[in-house]
Amino acid sequence: MLNKVKFCLTDGYILYDESGIRRRLRPIVSVKLGEEQFAESDDKALTARLNFKRAVTKVIIKLQAFKFNQQVLRTQQCRSRLN
Repeated sequence: MLNKVKFCLTDGYILYDESGIRRRLRPIVSVKLGEEQFAESDDKALTARLNFKRAVTKVIIKLQAFKFNQQVLRTQQCRSRLN
């Protein structure tokens, strides 16, 4: 379900391909980068932690995009019923 939403990120905004709606990305405060951001390729533990945090961040962004897309779809369905 999350991969069905077509969007791209530009300057802190989520831009939906289908509708052209632009929505500000909420800040992700649950994932904090510490010393992982300075990880080199020879330090496997820090590199693995950095990759994990990047993956979690991508999932959180996809969840935000999916949630707002569902709100937009529900609003469009309600408006079509009123017409």
